[in-house]
Amino acid sequence: MRLPILTIGLLFSLASYTQVINVEALRIVSDTTGWFGGLGTEFSIQKNTTLLYNLSTNVHAQHKGKKNLWLAVADVEFLDAGGESFVNNGYTHLRFNRKLNYITRWEAFSQLQYNNITKIDLRWLIGTGPRFKLLHGEINKAYLGVLLMHEYEEESKGTIQKNQRIGSYLSFNITPTKNIKIVSTTYFQPIIKDLADYRASTENSLEVALIEKLALTVTYNLAYDSTPFKEVPSTTYSLTNGLKWKF
Repeated sequence: MRLPILTIGLLFSLASYTQVINVEALRIVSDTTGWFGGLGTEFSIQKNTTLLYNLSTNVHAQHKGKKNLWLAVADVEFLDAGGESFVNNGYTHLRFNRKLNYITRWEAFSQLQYNNITKIDLRWLIGTGPRFKLLHGEINKAYLGVLLMHEYEEESKGTIQKNQRIGSYLSFNITPTKNIKIVSTTYFQPIIKDLADYRASTENSLEVALIEKLALTVTYNLAYDSTPFKEVPSTTYSLTNGLKWKF
């Protein structure tokens, strides 16, 4: 039996500016059926020139059956310094996946999200559509999803928007050589009645084995919103380098 490998700290690490939650990174890949997941919480208080509070909580549960898969994720982060809130964001995501045949799955999901940095008081998404298996070997995998979703959004200054979007994504995990692993997920979410109004994001990671159990990791995130709220940048990105020890 092969058990899924979870990287502690990476599983729930999402940039504060993110507009699109990378659900692909939260799927637990396993050859076995049953329950998988975890629960984590952290609270800290620090006093120097000011008083700082930090709270983060995350829950991740997945159940895999012979044909059905359920995924439930919740994440909350709060940072207060001197009575001023610098970070206050969170989301919950529930997804259902049913196997129709070897290539096609049908997905349905609902998501609630808020983020003070991107001026989102509330964003509610609900959608459904097919997920196609483009490549599925023991090592190399690729998936394409094309979903229709309804979006309800409240901006911090009181603006309310209701839109129907296409929620498409392409995800792949390939190992071109035994020392190199590439993981990529790209989302494209245009408004159906105005395709020029869209959100897009991509998360790409490269892992290069240096020695038997030590690898160099490079992760690049890029997000773009063609019509962001006022005072919110249309483009955000991050580049992270690190080392990973496997045992």
